[in-house]
Amino acid sequence: MLRRKRNRAKDKITFLRKDGIALYIAGFYSWFQDKPCFVILTTRANSSMKSTHSRMPLILEPDQVREWLENNEKTKDILNQESCMLKKEAEYEQQRLPFF
Repeated sequence: MLRRKRNRAKDKITFLRKDGIALYIAGFYSWFQDKPCFVILTTRANSSMKSTHSRMPLILEPDQVREWLENNEKTKDILNQESCMLKKEAEYEQQRLPFF
């Protein structure tokens, strides 16, 4: 599940996999100046995310987690894949009127 603050009013949007499986997000983890640090990798938003943001986390399929961690040969393929479709949930959706 991804939660994203939508604006300064702190409206929250939750993103879930449509198939209900847990989200596995690609990233890097290391120690820097004696502190653990991590980076979440992002990619172009797919059609399930575009209306909210132009970027989204790179989501791994469950069978890709081990490959991401252990197989450098598969890294390029994974980095270039489109993330799975997500389901958007919000308490309410701000509506926009078309301009004439």
